[in-house]
Amino acid sequence: MNLIKKYENWNSIKWSDIQIDVFNLQFKIYEHAKSGNMNQMRYSQRKLVRSKHAKLLAVRIVTQDNRGKKTAGVDGISELSPLQRFQMAKRLVVDGKASKIKRVWISKANGKQ
Repeated sequence: MNLIKKYENWNSIKWSDIQIDVFNLQFKIYEHAKSGNMNQMRYSQRKLVRSKHAKLLAVRIVTQDNRGKKTAGVDGISELSPLQRFQMAKRLVVDGKASKIKRVWISKANGKQ
């Protein structure tokens, strides 16, 4: 299901429900690991990684809740519109492969980098 069609407006999303859903998945992972049921633990981990709610919550934390939310990244973009946040969550793929690092020096107000 398309994220944009499911949720009409970024600001109208009930974030408490999404947080509870993600927490429940995380707690299942913990319980399965604690009991030694590794197959169920891995299944729950895959379910969490592919979860639309987890992706929405990750984008919200990075773009709205983090202390550096107004700081521009490597791409030079500092603030995102609600539609851009939906698109970011839709494009987010967690496959365990990291992209290459590109170091970009950002000038500070005092002249340092």
